[in-house]
Amino acid sequence: MPGAKSVITFTYRLNDGPLNNLPGSRNQYIMEFDAVNQILLGMSHQLARSLEKDGYESMGIGPEASIGDYARLKGDFSHKHSAVLCGLGTFGVNNLLVTPKHRSRVRLASVITTAPLVYDELLPVSACDQCQQCVHQCPSGALDQWEEHYSHRTGWTINKEKCAHYIFVTNAGKRCGICVKACPQ
Repeated sequence: MPGAKSVITFTYRLNDGPLNNLPGSRNQYIMEFDAVNQILLGMSHQLARSLEKDGYESMGIGPEASIGDYARLKGDFSHKHSAVLCGLGTFGVNNLLVTPKHRSRVRLASVITTAPLVYDELLPVSACDQCQQCVHQCPSGALDQWEEHYSHRTGWTINKEKCAHYIFVTNAGKRCGICVKACPQ
């Protein structure tokens, strides 16, 4: 957005019930995931509207920003990278945001604005303790090469082909969530 000066990224925690009972509660997990996404979409819209009422052009970005680069499966905006820079957490071995309080059990949304805001500090240490539970429990093997590429500040590229194959072929298009569940609380 031309003239943007700040990005606000925020989290909303997923409920434990649907996660703790995966894979048996996959349908409930999908409903939880979708419900939280709708909440975050509304929150980003309302925050952008509030900033615009104060005279700052703003744009809310919901949790499921569209994929802008299909060849690399990258979205137009990375909430995870923004969240790390906003001091909310660090990248985990699972390549998700890991926060000190809720670990990977959060969804993210952001607002880009022309408002000049004060930034929080980066977390001084990784919020991920590299226990590798996500690696061991991942049914697709998408996290197997983490040691060669992982950085708690910049993340790494999981094997997206394996992950996508598991979700869209093995799981008939249903979200997985095992790497979120595996991250110890």
